[in-house]
Amino acid sequence: MVFNLDTVRSRMKTIGCKEFPVILESEIKELAVSRYFLSSSFGGSAFEVFPNIGEDWIRKHGMNDFMYLNPDFQPIAPGIPGGGALWIDVEPADLQGNPPDSKIDFSQMKRVFSRMKPNEWQFVGMYRVKPADPPYLTAEEWKLQGANVCLYDSVA
Repeated sequence: MVFNLDTVRSRMKTIGCKEFPVILESEIKELAVSRYFLSSSFGGSAFEVFPNIGEDWIRKHGMNDFMYLNPDFQPIAPGIPGGGALWIDVEPADLQGNPPDSKIDFSQMKRVFSRMKPNEWQFVGMYRVKPADPPYLTAEEWKLQGANVCLYDSVA
């Protein structure tokens, strides 16, 4: 799924999203680990975008704010630490950006990891998720998208 670049730029500009410079040694900045490592070190599912971290794990390390973005499903995930991003969701959100019937609190910053290669996840930073305005693609934006952007796969 590849979104029209004008749509992406417009949405990122509207929400004030831009890259944040991260000054670190490259071996720290580019460190990538497996989801299994993250799950076994910090708790939670190795497959969910927002893994539920158990109370024992939270008592151990105090973190319950993980968000994992796979570019196969999130084509505008951060590609570098501090990179700008858009999170695409087909579920309607409330006015604060929280998915319906969700325990996910978007008022809390998220500890975001992006998948860089198969089984290689990189910490890209602490991000605040906020809804776009409007929180959906407009009819004009849909018209700009290529044929590969759709809500559902067509069935032959």
